[in-house]
Amino acid sequence: MWFVAENGRVIRRYAAESDPEWEGDPLPWETLAVDDPEFDPEYDEAPANAGTTGARSACAYLSVDPGEVGPDTVTRGHGWLAVTAPGVGHGAFPGTLRV
Repeated sequence: MWFVAENGRVIRRYAAESDPEWEGDPLPWETLAVDDPEFDPEYDEAPANAGTTGARSACAYLSVDPGEVGPDTVTRGHGWLAVTAPGVGHGAFPGTLRV
């Protein structure tokens, strides 16, 4: 599952266990299922906005490729937690969040 948000609002979402699996307009870097060389319109069905990008590819385009982070990766600074805009999908956090 992956989400892409802009200004605290989800603009693109993929969830394999959801119906529909794909929500929102395709992002510029996404390959659409209908454009995939393996897609056969005679036998395959795909919604118009269905992409082919997996979570790792989405992370690489949007933030950090998890496959490139390892024990020798140098980090500095601090992390950030992205949350939705106030009133969208969560209440106030009660304090420190468990990771």
